Amino acid sequence: NITVTSGSAGGGFASVGFNVAGSNDEVTLDGTQISGFDTGIEQYGGEMTLSGGAILSGGAYGAYAEDTEVTIDGAELIAGSTGSAMYVTGTSTFDATDMSTSGLYGLNSDGIDFRWNGGTSDAATTLMAGSGAEGTIENMSWAESTTQIDAGSYVTVTSIGNTIDAAKLIVDGTAVIHE
Repeated sequence: NITVTSGSAGGGFASVGFNVAGSNDEVTLDGTQISGFDTGIEQYGGEMTLSGGAILSGGAYGAYAEDTEVTIDGAELIAGSTGSAMYVTGTSTFDATDMSTSGLYGLNSDGIDFRWNGGTSDAATTLMAGSGAEGTIENMSWAESTTQIDAGSYVTVTSIGNTIDAAKLIVDGTAVIHE
């Protein structure tokens, strides 16, 4: 297990706890704890695996992935009140089992295919999906979320094994949520 923490930084300094430099790197954080940074982990390309009860916390992002294959099997991602616990964009893929989230957004996906099976979210919005993203969200515990799913333009979300509250959905006119 690795624990990464920072000191305090002032003056708007943006910091990253774990910055993956290579665009083809395969990174596995198993039971790792990262906190005290603006972004817990940031990766542009390659493969990111978070497992074994890893806890990644950042003010803006618990984890940020662009053009990266993301696999999660037991992790907690935390962002500040204006941040995304997990942000995924580009040509990324996303497959999570037992992922718990906190922040403004739990999973914030921009145009990617995703699967999220199980976990707890107390994020203000558990799933924010945009730009034609398609995927499933399954077996969630999300009673504390103000918005369960925010489905943007041309998004398709399939909800499996969840209790959906229509008052906690935001659905664009071009989006579809299957239950």
